[in-house]
Amino acid sequence: MIKYLRKLREICGARRCSYISALILSAGIFTNLFAAATADVSVGVRPGHNVAPERVTNLLAATGASEGRIELSWTAPQTTWNIKVRDYYIRWSSSSVNDAPFTGDTTAWWNASGGQDLYDWMNDPGENVNLTVNGLTPAVTYYFAIKAEDEFDNLSSFDIKTQALNQANATAGLDSTAPGSIVNLTALTGDNEGEVKLAWTAPGDDGITGQLTANLPPNFTPYVYEMKVSDFSLAPYGGSADAWWTMAPTVKTVLISTAQIPGTKQTLVITGLTPGAKLWFGIKAYDDGGNWSVTLNVSSATTSPDVA
Repeated sequence: MIKYLRKLREICGARRCSYISALILSAGIFTNLFAAATADVSVGVRPGHNVAPERVTNLLAATGASEGRIELSWTAPQTTWNIKVRDYYIRWSSSSVNDAPFTGDTTAWWNASGGQDLYDWMNDPGENVNLTVNGLTPAVTYYFAIKAEDEFDNLSSFDIKTQALNQANATAGLDSTAPGSIVNLTALTGDNEGEVKLAWTAPGDDGITGQLTANLPPNFTPYVYEMKVSDFSLAPYGGSADAWWTMAPTVKTVLISTAQIPGTKQTLVITGLTPGAKLWFGIKAYDDGGNWSVTLNVSSATTSPDVA
């Protein structure tokens, strides 16, 4: 039997032969062939074809539940003889096919875009297919295109949406993890009139990891820390720092635009406060995904007195 399969490989090529050999074996042709010492056997081999699969018609993109993720879905397209769709080729970019310099040139856009090649998926025509794309920039919109390839190496054209210059697109998932809480805020009387010196350990963007950054879409918030200064202690709010943050009168709000590496010391001197006043200070971290840390401690200090 092996020598006959080898002969088939010579006739039809290695990749197509695997499909044709399976047809022959499933039909039981070799059962009769080896049942007799001699036999005249006529074997009909269905040839391959060069007809491309139809285009993917319903490529969809949706924002994923995790940071930098987009979920794709589509239906495996129709093929000649209903053979399987073996491979997919997917491209994506933060620029659409309509943007410069492509201005409607789908081939130029495809060649310039990143993406992913999916081999040996072996989907039946009409089967639903899903793919998660990870590692994208959060809050950025991406545009997608797809081609399908059948078992005979026939490659489809661009999906219908791309061909119509109306690509499937979605915004990559936002950062949903809150920054680490600042638990060691200290406040000391400053060196000059109306000053207080503050220090704390810089938290991470995601808990204890990643450096806080500001001014990124979609928030465009030019700070990573917000500090509240009040002349009220926590006592009227049951000792709750969260209640104090929400309800205590604010003497001054300080916005800080840069953060140190997580785990390192960060300092700040606040000026222009009432000399000799006892004040309470609380701080929250804010990341580029719009997530706030939790205020877990509030520190107090007396400002430097009037030295005049």
